[in-house]
Amino acid sequence: MPLQIYDEHVHLRPHQEPLPAHRLQPMIDAAREQGVILGVREHAPLPEKYQVGPNRDYFFAMSPDELDGFLLQFHGTDVAFGLEVDYFPDAFDEIRQTVEAILDRARSMGLVIGGLHGSVHLLPGEIDDIPGKPPGLGVVMWDDTREHFEQLIEARGLPAIIEDYHDWLIGLIRTGFFQTLSHIDLLRKFDRADERGRSVYFADYENLYEESMFDVLAAAAECDMAVELNTQGLDRPYGRPFLSQKALVYCRQKQIPVAFGSDAHRPAEIGRHFETAAQMFAEAGIERLVYFRDLRPHYWTYA
Repeated sequence: MPLQIYDEHVHLRPHQEPLPAHRLQPMIDAAREQGVILGVREHAPLPEKYQVGPNRDYFFAMSPDELDGFLLQFHGTDVAFGLEVDYFPDAFDEIRQTVEAILDRARSMGLVIGGLHGSVHLLPGEIDDIPGKPPGLGVVMWDDTREHFEQLIEARGLPAIIEDYHDWLIGLIRTGFFQTLSHIDLLRKFDRADERGRSVYFADYENLYEESMFDVLAAAAECDMAVELNTQGLDRPYGRPFLSQKALVYCRQKQIPVAFGSDAHRPAEIGRHFETAAQMFAEAGIERLVYFRDLRPHYWTYA
């Protein structure tokens, strides 16, 4: 019997300007061809304070006006609907209310519910990252361009960014609201090696980064939250999935559930680099992976 892969992190459009409409059917068709079972995790609408830009989407999230059309595409399918939800410490009550209202609406439509990924894509800071940004908003979209990431480093310093990022991830975990932590190593999205093989950004702070990352994993273990091995990192200058081999071994030791996610934004990206991920799982001694239905964990074996 062919292996069925549960890809727990799939989006319905690429990040480009202007943002195109969400399209589920091309993702269904591509997944069927590859033997992949989709777990959609589309970017949820942001809290009202952070709904900036002409479409109130910070140029990456779902606009509140898109929600109806997005949900209707799932009607009559067996595709698991879920969300990737950005965490803000000052707006979590609003985040919870918004997401619960979306889930209630989806259930009333008879949609299959998957799970919720928690993410951090914006961090404390003040740089001009998008046109028309209100003064004093206090956050920066650091992962949209390398230039913005470097501007934030110049403005705040990398140690402060590392601490902010991992503190927000721990806060996200401790809410107990999300099932899976997305791409823990996303902070290194633009990282690359210099001619000596050292990180161009993190070389002087590798110990701080690793200690902070393992603090996040310890919080996930304490709160029984899954973490994601996200293979998008293999297509970045970073050159490896957004979860290290060392972190995978820790997950096995602490019995932290691990999910596979391609972070696909186009049909051809669904299930990408699963062979590499499977080899990493095998080397770490992880024999089963988690997926979610109706916010509850289920498990599958990848070999």
